[in-house]
Amino acid sequence: RFGHSMVRPIYRLNTRLHGGENPNHATKDEKERGLEGRFFIFAGVQNRGLNGFQAFPSQWAIDWSLFFDINGSGKQVGARRVQPAYKIDTSLVNPLAFLPEFSASSKPPLTLESLRPPHKEGAIANLAERNLKRGLFMSLPSGQDVARAMGERVLEDDELLLGTAVHQDVFGLPPGEKPRVLKDISSAFADNAPLWFYVLAEANAQWRTDVIAQKKTKNPAAADAVPVKLGSVGGRIVAETIIGLMLGDSYSYLRQDPHWTPTVKASGKTLRMADMIKYALNL
Repeated sequence: RFGHSMVRPIYRLNTRLHGGENPNHATKDEKERGLEGRFFIFAGVQNRGLNGFQAFPSQWAIDWSLFFDINGSGKQVGARRVQPAYKIDTSLVNPLAFLPEFSASSKPPLTLESLRPPHKEGAIANLAERNLKRGLFMSLPSGQDVARAMGERVLEDDELLLGTAVHQDVFGLPPGEKPRVLKDISSAFADNAPLWFYVLAEANAQWRTDVIAQKKTKNPAAADAVPVKLGSVGGRIVAETIIGLMLGDSYSYLRQDPHWTPTVKASGKTLRMADMIKYALNL
């Protein structure tokens, strides 16, 4: 569930789409609000959000060069610019607080109110709340306990920051002001962070360490360009899960031929997702 923090609020699927309610023609309101050809991940207006639970419109074909650097698309600007995932941190975009299957739907015309599905009483429409409660109901151990069991360094409480992994939230605060940490919400979280939150905060903490080590704390653009990666606890959990699934699949390459290596040629030092897509699309 760490990937929930990487989701963007709005996406461009391809450059052929212009509108939302009418895919071929953007309305004046869509153009003025910068929504032309882009879709919210969730929305109360049908065909204005990528809600799912319906037939996939043929016009929504994916142009993968808008999601990965394919043949130089990473240097494009405007409608053709790449839309990278958001950084792994302890924040989620606003639409994930209004999951559509737990909210009432509305109809056009397009308004701010209709794009935000109204909450159904009694439903947990906030994804962060659902993640945290699910971990609690499943009696998952705290992040600190998992780190200790793995023999990894346990993060201090003041390292478990709330917010985004960007320069402004960490290094750009006014003099004397400190970032908020989890235990500020409740002392019950002292040395007792929910595992999901801990994994996100661990990635954020490693990013801060890297920014400081590279002496980029005073340069917002340089700091924000430093990549964020899963830490030792989160990385191991995700890796063991994926490897375990492949080992459990009797048809997987890892199970049938453990020494197999990909035949797709890498465009750089390592094989990237873009290389796999280029191979699949014969580009």
